[in-house]
Amino acid sequence: MTHPVLCTQRLILRPLVAEDAEALTTLIDDYEVAKWLTVVPHPYTHADAEWFIADQAKNEGHVWAITRDETLMGVIGDVRELGYWLGRPYWGHGYMKEAARAVTTHWYDTHASDPLISGHFLGNAGSRSVLQSLGFTDTHIEPAHSKAQDKEVQLQRMRLTRAAWEAKHG
Repeated sequence: MTHPVLCTQRLILRPLVAEDAEALTTLIDDYEVAKWLTVVPHPYTHADAEWFIADQAKNEGHVWAITRDETLMGVIGDVRELGYWLGRPYWGHGYMKEAARAVTTHWYDTHASDPLISGHFLGNAGSRSVLQSLGFTDTHIEPAHSKAQDKEVQLQRMRLTRAAWEAKHG
């Protein structure tokens, strides 16, 4: 399977490549980014980035670098569930909503009627706003371990059905 490149008005979502390791390390080593994610350690090293990029080759077609003008801004994927992060310099410009909409469109173009699952740590208003803009609704709250925070946190689970997606974005 060829990894699809997804294009939006401002962004190109493309496969991660080895050359992304330096920018990825710089962006996600920011504790204000890492603390909202489950599996990302803090500090985040260049070796972590190299491993992550190599590991994503197994998820061909399901993990994308979020770029604008060839600059890496974050990562988004739909492996098992919708997950994403954006470097702090890019917060507040609608980039994640734009990227998430492209990936969700791709999901429903390629996955029959399967619901799409996601979630956010309680207190992460930005991530909640992204998910709600797509039509995700709350299902339940569960404990999750945040590697960066090294503690259990509360994770609001959410889901998006094809019917809800089509009603909102038809």
